[in-house]
Amino acid sequence: MAVIAEVEECLPDPVTDLHAVQTASRADAPVLGRLLADLRAEFDDETDSAQVLAERFARILQDPNVFALVSGGDTGFVLVTLRPAIWFDGPVAQLEEHYAVPARRGDGIGLLCYVGPTG
Repeated sequence: MAVIAEVEECLPDPVTDLHAVQTASRADAPVLGRLLADLRAEFDDETDSAQVLAERFARILQDPNVFALVSGGDTGFVLVTLRPAIWFDGPVAQLEEHYAVPARRGDGIGLLCYVGPTG
């Protein structure tokens, strides 16, 4: 919790529910699919539909080596995969995707997604 307190000091005032971050579940798959489709569209990258991406999120979030964190107000997310490490016991986390909606960039949402669930 000390890290979260330090991060909150960097956020604009007031910190709102939009800054709440939670571990995503299968129920969040439609939001994650839409956000990922928005990310790809923002950079004019070809992508599958938000519905197809949501179906994939619903499937991969069942894997214990995959997790996503989503910010309050559906304003951003991160997707992380875990894999074995050769240099130490335990997994290495790889950031697969990271997105904050354009209107909320600079508000600290992405930073909080790195720190983890709040509350």
